[in-house]
Amino acid sequence: EYLRIIQTSGDALLTLLNDILDFSKIEAGKLDFELRAFDLRETCEHITELLAPAALEKGVDLILRFAPHTSPWVVGDAGRIRQILTNLASNALKFTKEGYIYIDVASVAGTEAETTIHFNVTDTGIGISKEELPQLFQKFSQADSSSTREFGGTGLGLAICKQLVTLMGGKIGMESEQGKGSSFWFRLNLPTAAPPNPTSIDQAIFLDEPVLVIDEKKIMGPVLAEWLNRWGLQVNVSSSIDDAIGKLREIRHRIVLIEEDLAYASASPFFNDPEFEHLALFVICSITNRNFRSLDRTGRVTHLVKPIRLDNLLAKTAHTLDYPFEQHQTTDARPRVETSKATFIGTRRILVAEDNLVNQTVAKRILIKGGFEVEVAENGERALHKITSGAHYDLVFMDCQMPRMDGYEASRRIREFEREAGEGSRIPIIALTANAMQGDREKCLDAGMDDYVPKPVKKDALYEMLHRHLD
Repeated sequence: EYLRIIQTSGDALLTLLNDILDFSKIEAGKLDFELRAFDLRETCEHITELLAPAALEKGVDLILRFAPHTSPWVVGDAGRIRQILTNLASNALKFTKEGYIYIDVASVAGTEAETTIHFNVTDTGIGISKEELPQLFQKFSQADSSSTREFGGTGLGLAICKQLVTLMGGKIGMESEQGKGSSFWFRLNLPTAAPPNPTSIDQAIFLDEPVLVIDEKKIMGPVLAEWLNRWGLQVNVSSSIDDAIGKLREIRHRIVLIEEDLAYASASPFFNDPEFEHLALFVICSITNRNFRSLDRTGRVTHLVKPIRLDNLLAKTAHTLDYPFEQHQTTDARPRVETSKATFIGTRRILVAEDNLVNQTVAKRILIKGGFEVEVAENGERALHKITSGAHYDLVFMDCQMPRMDGYEASRRIREFEREAGEGSRIPIIALTANAMQGDREKCLDAGMDDYVPKPVKKDALYEMLHRHLD
């Protein structure tokens, strides 16, 4: 419990510091965007996965609708788009005690070369009065004092979202009614991109197989139904067990998708009635309740953990219906790297040049746990001495700001030493930096560094760099 509190508090502080840094960069006109092709659908699913535990803890449903026919691969700054959508969804979750958060992502216009994507986050939270709407996108805005005491303000987040959307040439807005909820939206024009791997998600691969979706709340059901229809399935939707039984008796279905509380209710007919023993049950459950599988004595249950990933739903459906299907790994906007030492051939030696003891310890522990040999240099001068004295390292993590000799100067001298040695070897040097202003990346590269990792140091970021430069 104490570790969870420390983690939550640290994340909150880091968010605030990053927001202040972002806002200062925007105010100074020094914010740049990294434009590259990325999988927008994967990015949106990743956001819902990150927010799912918090939604589960509050008892709030978190639903993502990524509309069919929306181009999944686009060109833009994936990190900034993720930042905006995460901020809007996090705010919605913060101000919602019960009900749901509904994230809707859809292409509303476009050509083969460009698409207009509309992002909308709707909640059933406290809502905002019309008088308070104009100030919401201002710094540290907050609703009336009573809601602020209970929920807190919005900080810099919404102000930064508005600035980011504007800088990307888009629009942002909201509608709200006090006591009923809010809807925050933004719209961006993004060039489309070709996916690097073929996928079946956007294709009709089934031939009118009947599937029944049971959804009492009438929220998730339509989202699932439109994708199941997209894949060529004949989808029926019921809002009650009684209606579902009627449809099952009219048409012989092979798959039923149903929420966990309905599936395992004492009155549920799906485990006790021989009439339905042919059915494959896709039980939609929260991540903490996957132990429900122990209640299944029939072997007919497939658990779909919320939030449901489309590739997972398609793969399980194809497997159940005996359709050939190959699930392709998407090229993600986030790193998916194996962090065990088995992913590297032989033992690799890493030098960490860092003057801060905490950062030294964190980086060293992460690397040792991954099977690397690690040495530490407390400043650039010591790092340079180790390398020029004949010590061999496969990669160097170099802090930029250190006493005696900073990382920039140390990197320049290491490159000079390599050129004079004339052996053709070049040690990858990765900057460890808290700097994120426009031009900082160029400064690292100009000094001879190969890449950079932002502080605070995170395991995934370190291993992403190791795989990128050592594989």
